[in-house]
Amino acid sequence: MIVTTAPGVDPVTDDRAMWNRIRAVQGDNVVYTGGNINYGSVYTAMRTLDYFDDLFTRLEN
Repeated sequence: MIVTTAPGVDPVTDDRAMWNRIRAVQGDNVVYTGGNINYGSVYTAMRTLDYFDDLFTRLEN
């Protein structure tokens, strides 16, 4: 799962019951963007592919 987070804001890591029930969260298969990724055009595409690459690497392990 890819989660867009604000720059400099830590991802959700507390004990929120619903969040921790998500299988991707349980399996540590979550990638956080650490900021906005809607630059536009090729910039958004390249950055989004980086996040998918990170996610797929997690799933392979």
